Amino acid sequence: MFRLPAALVLAATIASGQGTLWIVDDDGGAGVDFADLQLAIDTAGDGDGILVRAGEYRGNFVVDGKSLTMLGEPGARLAAPGALLTLELAALHVRNLSPSQAVTVVGFELAADDPGPLENAGGVLAAFNEGVVWLERVVASGAFAVRAQRASALLLASCSGLAHGGASSLGMDRPPVVTLEASTAALYDTAIVGETGPGGCANGLACGGARGGTGVRAVGASTLFASGGEIRGGDGEPTSDTQCFPSTAGAGGSGGHALDAGGPNSFLLLDNPVTPGLGGTTEPGAFCPDGSDGSILEGGASLTEVLGSARSLTSTTPVREGEVSQLVFRGVPGDLVFGLLSPAPDLLELLDVVGPLAVGPPLVFAAVGTLPAGGEVTIEFTAGGLHPGADFAVRYLQALHVTPASDYYLSAPTALVVLDDSI
Repeated sequence: MFRLPAALVLAATIASGQGTLWIVDDDGGAGVDFADLQLAIDTAGDGDGILVRAGEYRGNFVVDGKSLTMLGEPGARLAAPGALLTLELAALHVRNLSPSQAVTVVGFELAADDPGPLENAGGVLAAFNEGVVWLERVVASGAFAVRAQRASALLLASCSGLAHGGASSLGMDRPPVVTLEASTAALYDTAIVGETGPGGCANGLACGGARGGTGVRAVGASTLFASGGEIRGGDGEPTSDTQCFPSTAGAGGSGGHALDAGGPNSFLLLDNPVTPGLGGTTEPGAFCPDGSDGSILEGGASLTEVLGSARSLTSTTPVREGEVSQLVFRGVPGDLVFGLLSPAPDLLELLDVVGPLAVGPPLVFAAVGTLPAGGEVTIEFTAGGLHPGADFAVRYLQALHVTPASDYYLSAPTALVVLDDSI
């Protein structure tokens, strides 16, 4: 166990200007400010926070043009109702952030109700944002999991269970798990997994297996950095249809592509496997062919796989004043590690450094030490020091790793949230 350097302890326990934390519980009760989550979002001021108690909150919740920190207690689930293909709704929609604004979302399940063959609702939609949208420990699913449209900085850290519905039973493709449209995104320790194509044909007709889901699709000069997770296309649906002639209507479904992008889009991967989906099989002895496997990359986008191992930083968050929090730094034995901490997030590419800088100015920079043989250092400290009248504070942390060969890697980041001990 290491002691956190004094400068980092001080910065980690001082409020960053945030003040009011609104409590939401659909069951109401003492100490609860709102039972209606959208009303809480609309009431919150720029830079406020919302703590959502366990429960299912149904709706298409919108954060429009304001900084906000949203914390979900275990069991907090936002569920979007279904949407027709002509619409695109999400459990959480973040839009119109200015460059100085950020929305931080920690600890939720964000899902759509059964998307159905004609529906198009998903987990998260980030649109027309110049500021950072930060998702940490979020499970997102639906017809799509995450969609970014003209989003300057979308960050996912330690997210899991991302999946979607693949192709519909009527043969229409649903969106990929993650879609980037003229957007920049970074994924850390996050699994992007397309589902196996769902089956069933109307009126018992032979229609073949459905295509597996695509992992990530990028259009419009988008960029993606992914580290320490995986991106996988869904398998094509097996089929028991045996009537193919004169067409291949009964064939197994095609496997989903891991990455799908052409033109000026680019992918940079560090220790982040990409795997296409397998084609669906057909009945032994049938005259129908198996489905074709998907591709690692469909299209002419740039794909670069960087040599080396992912580095990570995780925190015990949220934590109340007086409670002990842990920071866990993981990397390669022999790495010299520095802690970076800021009241503001960012997503900035640096020259000769692997991975974007996820913390913005002003920065606190402190030496943590050299990673031992196990490649891990855990630091404990007691949270405290909120400004008078502040209900909570957020600090954004990342680690810079310097190898013995003087190569530079930036770790997965984490948002450390400190709450007043009365909450």
